[in-house]
Amino acid sequence: MAVITYEECRALRHAYERMQDAPEDRLGPPETDLWHSARYIIFLRCMRCTTYRYVAIDRHGGKLASVYRYPDDYLRPAGEPRVTQQDMYLWLAKPRNGRR
Repeated sequence: MAVITYEECRALRHAYERMQDAPEDRLGPPETDLWHSARYIIFLRCMRCTTYRYVAIDRHGGKLASVYRYPDDYLRPAGEPRVTQQDMYLWLAKPRNGRR
């Protein structure tokens, strides 16, 4: 089985919290016409792995687009097989520190 990194976010999905502004330590939203036309941009940050998600919203509340900014070592190397959902569930189910 492939080595799983950032296991909790891969298995459970990200635990986002809302931020007031784009972070200074990561790239912000893309500089494209679509993002410039957004009425609102929602800034989210994962509390576990520090992935940032930006969501562009139009004036009616519709989602135009979203983009993710991952930590440098979050993405798996090119050509490495994808970790299956079953592998992630098995990782979660395995006992740790004496737990069952």
